Amino acid sequence: MLSLRGSILLSCFLQIAIFVGLLQYSGLGPKRIVYKPKYQVRLVTPAEVPALAKLKKPKPKKVAIKKPAKKKVALKKKTVKNPAVKKKAPPPKNAKPKPKPVPAAETATSNQVDEEAQQALEDALDRIRKKAEKRQQLAAADMAAAREAQAGWEKRQKEIQYHTYYNKVEQRVRRNWIPPQTLDRNQKNVMTIVAITLLPDGRLLKSVIEKTSGDPIFDQSVMRAILKSNPFSPPPIGLTQQDFELGLRFHSQPQAP
Repeated sequence: MLSLRGSILLSCFLQIAIFVGLLQYSGLGPKRIVYKPKYQVRLVTPAEVPALAKLKKPKPKKVAIKKPAKKKVALKKKTVKNPAVKKKAPPPKNAKPKPKPVPAAETATSNQVDEEAQQALEDALDRIRKKAEKRQQLAAADMAAAREAQAGWEKRQKEIQYHTYYNKVEQRVRRNWIPPQTLDRNQKNVMTIVAITLLPDGRLLKSVIEKTSGDPIFDQSVMRAILKSNPFSPPPIGLTQQDFELGLRFHSQPQAP
C-alpha cells in the first residue's frame, strides 16, 4: 500500500495530466495550420454547351377558350292600365302610423286607473293645502300674540315712566311747598287738587285749581310752590310729543291718605 505522501503525489500527477489533455483537446494548445483547396469558376452561356444547344424548345400548348352560354331572358308581359281603378296614394313620409285599436276592456281599465291616480293626486294636494292653511293660521296667531305682548310691554313701560316722572314732579313741588302757619293742626284734613300743564322742555304752561280746599291761604301756598318749582325736568320722550298734564294733590295732614 502507498503511503499518504505517495497518494498525494499520485493524485497531483493525475490531475495535471487530465488538465493538459483537456487543453490539447479544446484547442488551447499550439494552433494547427489547415490548407483549404482553391477553385476557379468561369460562367458560360447555354449556347456554348453543345448538349443544351441540341435540345428543342417546347412549343406552347393552345388553350381552348369556352364561350359563355347565352341565357334566355323571359319577357315581362305588359299590363294594361284600367282607368276605372284608381291607385291608392302613397302615405306621406312624415305621416304618423295609425294607432292600433285598443280593446274596450283595456280602455276601461286604463281609464279607471287614471281616475284613481287623479283622485289620489287631488287628495294629496288637498292635504297639503290644509296643512299650509293651518300653518298660516298658527303663524298669524303667533304674530298677533307677539304684537299684543309688544303693545302690552310698551304700555307697561309708559306707565312706569309716567309714575316715575309724576313722583319726580310731586317731590320737587313738595320740597318748595311751605304750608301756612295759620293752619290749625286740630282741624280736619283739607285737600287741594291742582292740574298743571308742562311743555316738552319742562317749562310750566299753566296751573289750575281743580278742587279747592276751602282755605284760600292753603290754596295760595300750593300755587306758590308750583311757581317756585318751575321749570321742571323735561317729560320722557315716549310719553308725549306735545303738552304734558299732571294732577297734584296736597293734604293739610301728610299722614292722611
